[in-house]
Amino acid sequence: TEDKNKNSDITVIYDRTKTMVKHFKDFKAIMNKWLSEINERTNVSLISGFEDNPYIENEFGSSRLSIIDSIDNKEYARFTDKGASIKYGIYNMLPRFSKKSIVIVTDGKGSGNDFEKFKVEDCVEFAVNNDIKIYVVAFGEGELTSIYRYITKKTSGDYYRAFQREDLQDLFKKIENEKGKEIIISYVSRTKSRFYEEPITVYVESNYNGMKGIGKTVYYPGK
Repeated sequence: TEDKNKNSDITVIYDRTKTMVKHFKDFKAIMNKWLSEINERTNVSLISGFEDNPYIENEFGSSRLSIIDSIDNKEYARFTDKGASIKYGIYNMLPRFSKKSIVIVTDGKGSGNDFEKFKVEDCVEFAVNNDIKIYVVAFGEGELTSIYRYITKKTSGDYYRAFQREDLQDLFKKIENEKGKEIIISYVSRTKSRFYEEPITVYVESNYNGMKGIGKTVYYPGK
């Protein structure tokens, strides 16, 4: 559990609508500040929200310069399906052994079809079930501001209005210092099966740093 909490994966979702064009230089400056101060066990991925087909600009492990260069991509969309972008971002993170967070960079304005393929509640449930906090950095306010505030609250993230919160520059540091809610339990079985097909049931009760839980699993030991 402690080792997992030291590995931070941060997916930045860049809302590439045409209304965001005027903010790209400010976004570059903020991103450069974030990336310049991350520790060696933090990895950042950049995803562009583009219509209903989000795509990866930079995978985890990419360098600071390559991520910054990707923001210069001149292609902007008529609309962005924010729900589809969040779903895509979560799926891209799931296989990794890490504490996970999503940062959405937007202007708060609706573009049509904003949560068409993946609804707001689906985004919240998907993130919460996988212990992923969602943060929003908004360069303005609009039709989606209340929705973004709702998503960040439900996922235990935070909402930032660019240039109105001094702690915005320390967002990645904040993410690195936070603890996930998942508890990782490993064990070595000393049980031997009388028959190869006989399953072994394991019950687990945990109490770690004030977090309590119970679980059950079944496995088949080797011969």
